Amino acid sequence: VAAETNSRAITSFDIFSSDKSEIAHLPSSTNLVHAASHLDGENNPHLQSNWDDSEGYYKARVGELINDRYSSLGVIGKGVFSTVIRCTDTKIDPPTIVAIKMIRNNDTMRKAAEKELSILKQITNTDPNGKRYCVRVLDHSEFRSHVVFVFECLSMNLRDTLKKFGKYVGINVSAVRMYAKQLFIALRHISEQQIVHADIKLDNILVSEDLKHVKICDFGSAFRETDGDNDITPYLQSRFYRAPEVMLGLKYDRQVDLWSVATCLYELFTGYVM
Repeated sequence: VAAETNSRAITSFDIFSSDKSEIAHLPSSTNLVHAASHLDGENNPHLQSNWDDSEGYYKARVGELINDRYSSLGVIGKGVFSTVIRCTDTKIDPPTIVAIKMIRNNDTMRKAAEKELSILKQITNTDPNGKRYCVRVLDHSEFRSHVVFVFECLSMNLRDTLKKFGKYVGINVSAVRMYAKQLFIALRHISEQQIVHADIKLDNILVSEDLKHVKICDFGSAFRETDGDNDITPYLQSRFYRAPEVMLGLKYDRQVDLWSVATCLYELFTGYVM
């Protein structure tokens, strides 16, 4: 009733009127916002603007249930392609923590997501036991016009690990050796599939809770060497992890990932970007 009353006040007010009594009876700014939310249909599932921001990122809400299964615990990351949400899988007993990657809602990102899903499936299917240190995709679907990927959830990434345990001094060389071995196994695995990750950096390497295992994640920029549309670009890879052949505009292949891993290991040991 209050919303309807406010709505009538908004629509009937004559801005050209000289009658000041109309101004006195206008609803407050708070009520105007409240009334507008009702007019916009805040809970209308057909209004995409209720779920997305102006750039197409999903506006996650703590406690909401995604696809009647994954209960949102909040956003844990945001990148060019997507928003990452920490969730509880309520269909598993006991409930398990997973990471959901919610792709931005536009045609370009959707097309890129289809390619990423194909690569993720190939990596997961060729490593059925999960021994190759690449993050595993557990499920995929669509929710409110967003492509959804469900991944196993690890504790944090190597960027956070370095800040916490070795800022400006680096971490123990034994840990660097252990991570190096696992990363090289991961590179060998995707290399056998002729896949180039193309964006390896500390942010895209996840660490287990006990800090003993790492996994390469975020294959949003990945491509196959056999793809016919691999145009040479000097902006492949993130700036501080970019291989020389990329910067020089030369032809490149899966070896660019090896360069990126090497720069990551340097950074882990010294505490500084190379």
